[in-house]
Amino acid sequence: MLRNGASFISIPISRRYRKSRSALIAAVSLVTVVIGVAAVWYLSPQFSVMPAMSVQPIEVVSSPVRMVILVDQSASISAEDMSREREAAALIALSEISPRPEISVVGFSSDDGIGRSPVDVVCPPAGISGRDERETLSSCVARLGSRGSSGTDYVAALKEALSLLGDGKDDEGQKLVYLLTDGKLDVASSPRYGPSPEVRNSNAQAALEQTVSEARGKGVQIWPIGFGSVDKTSLERLASGGYQRSCGSGNFPKATVVDSSADVMGAAASIFSESRCLRGNSVSFSNEVRYSVRVPYKAGNLAITVTGISSEAEVTFIDPNGREVGGSDRLQADIVGGGGGGGSGSVRLLRASSPIPGNWLVKLNWSGVGSMRHVGIVATWGP
Repeated sequence: MLRNGASFISIPISRRYRKSRSALIAAVSLVTVVIGVAAVWYLSPQFSVMPAMSVQPIEVVSSPVRMVILVDQSASISAEDMSREREAAALIALSEISPRPEISVVGFSSDDGIGRSPVDVVCPPAGISGRDERETLSSCVARLGSRGSSGTDYVAALKEALSLLGDGKDDEGQKLVYLLTDGKLDVASSPRYGPSPEVRNSNAQAALEQTVSEARGKGVQIWPIGFGSVDKTSLERLASGGYQRSCGSGNFPKATVVDSSADVMGAAASIFSESRCLRGNSVSFSNEVRYSVRVPYKAGNLAITVTGISSEAEVTFIDPNGREVGGSDRLQADIVGGGGGGGSGSVRLLRASSPIPGNWLVKLNWSGVGSMRHVGIVATWGP
């Protein structure tokens, strides 16, 4: 039976330790997030290899998918928070491997009575099938930034998502909304919800419940990801109020809340894997920061997404035969976000059709000295 898989690691990296030959990593905290399994290892330079972890994948999800990623742009979002949200949005959008998925990315805050829309469709709906579309998607996600508005209008954001997803039938594939936020519904400064601040939030809450009910009726799942002082209870109501059909393994929509934006990539990878019924595979480390994923023989497509990459980092993809994979590779592989096996930018994506089965490696090298960073990696494969 054909299998599908996904796995994620979040790697905080510090360059405080050096050997005479070159700067090495002083401490790497590795978090592997897979469905049903969460493990943490601490690796110091004296260890050359970390024990591998293996998780059995489940049935393939090959049906078409339409998704909208909603990203909070309110004034409470710091520059660092915004960077983490962009990386999480890119990770979700670029990791999808179903046939020609339709993906939209929407920023939102509130209108604050200043005559502008509370939503900003930074990536309009587009079918993603090739390198050019993925480059465009990566570039438009990078345009997300804080809008300076004080409020958080979940109603407008979800209404926009429903409009973009349309009224397609359930058998046409999953319809998914991912919501990234650090707050709660707050439209006290938005006149569209009433004449005074005292009634606006209660009016908006009623409108939100109606919108979530509409999502359920249209077959739209809602997967919230909150961080910081977010209202978890309200996010849980959003998840449970939307459409509840699982993609095949009992993974019903739920809200995930983490302590800070530094943990958002791990949460996004976990939610993405659950919403698409994917599983993890294997992880290994040596003196070089290295991630390994074992691709089965029947895999027709492979996607490996790396987020959080600075201009100081080099990313190299290596196939099971030990060859570095580049954009003109005979395996029809292409790399988004940089030429060849390296390059710069916050996202790097490898897509390969008919990938060689076996262990694929992602190598990350830091040439500069800087503060600790988190690097997220998701690997998915399917027919």
